[in-house]
Amino acid sequence: DDLSFGYQAKQAPLFDILVNSYFYSNGLYSGSFFMFLFPISLNELLYYRLFLLSCFVLFCFSIFYFINTVFPTVKQMEKIIISLFFVLTVLGSTTHLSEAFYWQTSVIYYQLSLTFVLFYFGSLVQYFQQIFIFNKIVHQILLVLMLILIIGMKESIALIMGFVASLLFYYSQFKTKENKTFLTLQLIVALVFISILVF
Repeated sequence: DDLSFGYQAKQAPLFDILVNSYFYSNGLYSGSFFMFLFPISLNELLYYRLFLLSCFVLFCFSIFYFINTVFPTVKQMEKIIISLFFVLTVLGSTTHLSEAFYWQTSVIYYQLSLTFVLFYFGSLVQYFQQIFIFNKIVHQILLVLMLILIIGMKESIALIMGFVASLLFYYSQFKTKENKTFLTLQLIVALVFISILVF
């Protein structure tokens, strides 16, 4: 798969390949973007390997970020141990360790998408804790953009994110109107982009 993406990336400009892939292959707009953006088409295997290694490091950091956000009062060393436990759990669940390190297809479609999901959930927790990146509006924009990005990574994760957006919308109906508009927007965005992916 990695070699075929590399071959396709050499046939036309990136935008043309993405459009063709969207309409005739899988509809994964952001997943395909990452596959075609940094394949073996760079003609330098070293950069390809460094990219995949960077994805794994980012994945480990996203786990720590999520744990750190959900359990802010836990000691730092304990957070690191919990994070390493989850990293080892993920590595242990792969059919081959190569899937986690140097198969671009699985690294992009599964590992990188889960990385974005963990950043999204960590940011969502911070949003409910009133800990904003710059301010509330910027934080909301970043959450919506991350949701759009995640939905386009993998079909199964897109459906999970749609379900999460539905739960958040349902939750907002029993709370004050403060977050209702934003969570309604999240649901609409999720449904629109899931439809874009599916159709």
